[in-house]
Amino acid sequence: GIEEENYDRVFRMFRRLQRAKDYEGSGIGLAVCKKIVERNGGSIGVRSIYGRGSTFWFTLPIAEQAEVVKEKPRRRGSSRKR
Repeated sequence: GIEEENYDRVFRMFRRLQRAKDYEGSGIGLAVCKKIVERNGGSIGVRSIYGRGSTFWFTLPIAEQAEVVKEKPRRRGSSRKR
């Protein structure tokens, strides 16, 4: 788990809470996730019990149906000439 005072730190670019020799990684993964989520109008965070574990969560707004489906998917074989 993560101590509460480090919750914001885990979302900063190139910040690590553990030593590099203890855990792999560059310290950019959660920072990239935060940028993606926030650029899409969502939020991201962590719930943690120090020494036990952490849960990372995110929310994204629901897109309007018209924005999601721009064209109907083609049926297999429907574009073949006969």
